[in-house]
Amino acid sequence: MRLSKIYRVKLLAMSLVAAFLCVTLIGGSGFGQRQARPDRTQPDDKTRLFGSELDVDPPDVEAIYVKLLEKPTSEGNALLKVIYVKSEQSRIGRQVPIQLEKRRIVLRDDGEAGDEKAGDGVYSAVIDFDFAEFEQQQRRLQDVKDKEQLVVPIFKGRERVSEERAQILDLRKLRVGQEIKIFPFFPPLIDPKRSLMITDPSVVKDPARTFNPCTNTGTPMGKWTFGRLMREMANQPSTGVNPSTFVRNWLREWVTNQSINGFTVQNRAAQMLAQILGPWQAQSGGPNLNLARAPFILVAIVNRVDLRTNPVYGGTGGNAGEARFVFGAVGPNCQMLPFTVIFEYGVPKKGCPAVKLWGQQWANLSTLPLGSPAYLAALENITDQFSLANANPAKPNGSALNQLRTNEIALSFPWELREFVIKPSHQLEEDTVKQTPDLTRNNTPTLANFINPRTAAILANNYVVPNTFPGVTPFLGGSALTPSGGAGGTHWNAAGILNLNARHIFSLNTCNGCHAGETATRFLHVDPQVSPAGLSGFLTGETIPDVVQGPVVMHNFNDLARRAVDLSTLVNSPCFFQLGFETLRMTH
Repeated sequence: MRLSKIYRVKLLAMSLVAAFLCVTLIGGSGFGQRQARPDRTQPDDKTRLFGSELDVDPPDVEAIYVKLLEKPTSEGNALLKVIYVKSEQSRIGRQVPIQLEKRRIVLRDDGEAGDEKAGDGVYSAVIDFDFAEFEQQQRRLQDVKDKEQLVVPIFKGRERVSEERAQILDLRKLRVGQEIKIFPFFPPLIDPKRSLMITDPSVVKDPARTFNPCTNTGTPMGKWTFGRLMREMANQPSTGVNPSTFVRNWLREWVTNQSINGFTVQNRAAQMLAQILGPWQAQSGGPNLNLARAPFILVAIVNRVDLRTNPVYGGTGGNAGEARFVFGAVGPNCQMLPFTVIFEYGVPKKGCPAVKLWGQQWANLSTLPLGSPAYLAALENITDQFSLANANPAKPNGSALNQLRTNEIALSFPWELREFVIKPSHQLEEDTVKQTPDLTRNNTPTLANFINPRTAAILANNYVVPNTFPGVTPFLGGSALTPSGGAGGTHWNAAGILNLNARHIFSLNTCNGCHAGETATRFLHVDPQVSPAGLSGFLTGETIPDVVQGPVVMHNFNDLARRAVDLSTLVNSPCFFQLGFETLRMTH
């Protein structure tokens, strides 16, 4: 019988006597108990060999062991043993290639190359484990002055469920032939303000890289300005698209009704023209927008490496998650509007060594004085890797942008979230809001009929909301209207939903549920009308009752702490610690 994630963590923490730290990995990414994934088909050999599926949907792991070999071989000094959940073994076959720091290896359950017994569900491979580096990591823990940093929050999905104290273990106790059961974990020795959610004025108002069109301070078209990012996205030398036209066409998506997936997204023309487009054109002296005068001010730079695919299974579709710029819109009287624009870039780095190096660049920011010349230069080097033109030549316009999202009530009531992607036309056009049905589907039998058969997949965060349901009936929304925020605000529910935990997860994963009722948020997780930008309790820590079940079920959120544990574990642990990492299915 599989032990629950939390129970296994506590059991291991009491019983480990050797060289590894023991706790669950965050964000749905550890070796926890998950519901069986339904409707999974057997992949072909090519899929299995090259990991084109496993990086996105990795197999569930029961446990990992490492055993020090009596005599090192040319392949390494230790035997890595991985026990996959029994139901996964038919999917993955008898050989599972993975990418570690120095080379690609194959975990085998065929009795060959170090595997002790064929077909026993234990996948093995000889690896070269750097015990000296791990000893250094242990010593770094011993040197931590603030011992509270060694208390590690435990997350199940996006929720904090407990905490454990890190054990500092002595490798000198390790004996040849001893089999050590490990659990991936590292304390969150990361400063979120420097490495995860960067809102400090010394950065977002840096005069060399940002510009304020109201005070005329900073550098017009600096590296982190709205206009510069849009110019790089349009990529005129490659596309022939004028950046001014690119931006104006995007803004005019609010001027006329849009038909998205069969739903009509109502225009917000009057206030778009009065608050944004009209004043900008007037300042520009005509319809050709002066991008240097863009009425948008930078409020945050965000690291979302936690959205990566699994880095050890590789595959052609692997990535290192996302990185984001958050801007606030400025009205004609230079007032900050309740209107955010988020540039969400994919980071096209594949394989564990490259993903770890990417994470290390962000982690290194925690060692530099916030806003110092060294810090700003290091951060610019990071942002250049995803924001410049041709950062990803395989995507439209050569831009690494995954999507651009907006959230506003400045143009009309109610709050509305929209999503835009670069289409083959080279233009930024409105698209469906992912994981979020149209609001007309809320409180209907259709919603219950969607959730109930998928309860196991939803509880495992292993589902995708389709464009149509049932059949060819439009389902996924063209925008996410959010009539009410805060406790008890907009959320998803319907009579007949059988599992209210599945209801909560489904609703939390929607745009309007996440920005309102499920997290008791007043519409914005990053509020541009506060300086530095105000952050929601979902990000910084809150305990709230379930919006449907009430105080009998409490939800404890602290997403920045979750991301800190994830980043710290990624950069401070061997690659095989990532075997159980699972990509979040949440867009926020």
